[in-house]
Amino acid sequence: QQTTNPDGTTCQSGLTKLTVMILGAPAPLVSDTVYCLNDTPADLTKNAKINQMDPNKTYELLWYDAQTGGTGSTTPPAVSTATEGETTYYVSQRDASTASNESSRMPIKVTVYKVPAPSIDPIADYCVGDIASPLPTDLTKDEGHFLMADRQVWSDGSTTGTTFTPSTTVSTTTTYTYSAKQYYKLSSGTECESEETTITVKVNFTPVPGNATVSYIAAEVGSDNKTFP
Repeated sequence: QQTTNPDGTTCQSGLTKLTVMILGAPAPLVSDTVYCLNDTPADLTKNAKINQMDPNKTYELLWYDAQTGGTGSTTPPAVSTATEGETTYYVSQRDASTASNESSRMPIKVTVYKVPAPSIDPIADYCVGDIASPLPTDLTKDEGHFLMADRQVWSDGSTTGTTFTPSTTVSTTTTYTYSAKQYYKLSSGTECESEETTITVKVNFTPVPGNATVSYIAAEVGSDNKTFP
């Protein structure tokens, strides 16, 4: 505190200690997360950490499904990965000993990706002995999520590989069935598996004509030198 004397000089008092109390708890530390469709999700507490700004306090998390309003729960909401899309959850923290002095709510965005199945054009039929081409290995873009497939896996029903080449050495008309899946790696390092695309490849077999026996009737000569029949 300071006062001014009649002669213009000033006097200043000694300092008094002032304690400022901040009643609100610090906001928790959060992070977003991503899953593939139908993944088994982790508990949301994995994405929210108590901000222990005051070591003398005990804090607890409160969960909400909206930025404002509603009643917080100390139990985190269950995350579903059954449907693709984004869901935002909100979490705050408060003084656990008094159940008061709640912080602001922080958002946690959970994204569930459903990546597209491979796009594969139909393959024309082959004839026996044709030179068949390997199955295509082109990778599909996921335009909606700005992703490019990292790898593609083919299956013939019993084995898998990066591609297959249909055999055209067959003794009957044969139809091969193949399926393909593609895999996308997300920024989190998680790899998502697409649905299957199934194609068929037909090899047509045309039998070679067999040996044929032709019979002839011997010509006969009559008494008048005419030939019969």
